[in-house]
Amino acid sequence: LLIPLSSALTDGIAFSMMRGIGSDIPPVLIGTLVSGMTMLTGVGFHFVIGDEFVCLTLPERTCLVVGGVILALCQVLRNHGLALEQSGPAVLVMNVDIVTAYLIQILFFRVVPNLLSWMGVLLILSGTVIVSANKFICGSAPTF
Repeated sequence: LLIPLSSALTDGIAFSMMRGIGSDIPPVLIGTLVSGMTMLTGVGFHFVIGDEFVCLTLPERTCLVVGGVILALCQVLRNHGLALEQSGPAVLVMNVDIVTAYLIQILFFRVVPNLLSWMGVLLILSGTVIVSANKFICGSAPTF
């Protein structure tokens, strides 16, 4: 629980920093820098945590490569969105990735989420719909 909480807190800091940079720096450059720092810190954490390197099968390697390309594209789009929108509404809408992950786990990996997970999905979707509806109706997202 501590690791996901730490990740959420550092994501919040990173989102705020990207928003502070604004639209002056191209999203691809920010994505490249973020990816590079992620790789460096990931290798560092590997030695701190003591995980072992494992040999992956061809399907596992393929999933990692395809996932990595998709994540790089998403990072660029996320950075571009953060430069254009206020952090609060942007981050709230970006939490739909959690809902997407749940749907993929249910459909492809036969994971059955518990009631608390479904409540979280409902809260995320509700918040996203409210922020999006307000943006379309009023012309701007609510400030946080």
